[in-house]
Amino acid sequence: PLPTFWSDQHDFRLQSFGSPVLGLADIRVLAGDPGGDMLVGYHTDGGQLVGVVALGGPAAATGAARYRAQLLKQPALTA
Repeated sequence: PLPTFWSDQHDFRLQSFGSPVLGLADIRVLAGDPGGDMLVGYHTDGGQLVGVVALGGPAAATGAARYRAQLLKQPALTA
C-alpha cells in the first residue's frame, strides 16, 4: 500500500503520497510556487520519485493525483 495522509487547516490542505523522507536528497517544486498552491516532489539520489506533497487548495490536490498513480506503479523502496 502507498503511505498517504492529509490534513485540512482552515482553507489550506496538505496531502502526502509515498515516502517523502526517502527522497530528501532531491526536492523539486513540480508545479505552482511557494507563494500559493504548490506540488513538491521528493526523489532519490538516482532521480526516482518516492513521494509527493501537495500544499494549498484543490488545484494542488488535483495535480497530486497524477503523481500518486506514478508512485503506485513503482516497486516499494525501504529506508
